[in-house]
Amino acid sequence: GVAETLRRTITEETAQHRLWYDLRSHSMFNEEIREDVREIDRTLEGFAWRVVLRYAELTGTEPVVDSQTNYRMFDGIFYAALLDHMAGDAEATDRLVVQAGWLMDRICPQR
Repeated sequence: GVAETLRRTITEETAQHRLWYDLRSHSMFNEEIREDVREIDRTLEGFAWRVVLRYAELTGTEPVVDSQTNYRMFDGIFYAALLDHMAGDAEATDRLVVQAGWLMDRICPQR
């Protein structure tokens, strides 16, 4: 379900995600927005961590990474999928679904 939600948000909320990544990049050059961007990033990290903790609870597993690492890995595959989607790659969101499932299973491995 999480992977499908990621797919849907890329296709239905593309402009919002483009704006977010633009703001995040601009914060490296604009100190006035830097702390606000960092706060939003921390909020997104917390959201991603709650998803992983719930997945771990449902599967009887434990995450093998910390919250920050989790967020950065998911953010990386999401960002790449967004770029590919915007470039017209028809398979971008399918790859995202596969990658997100693969990543979740590595973050919360079965024992």
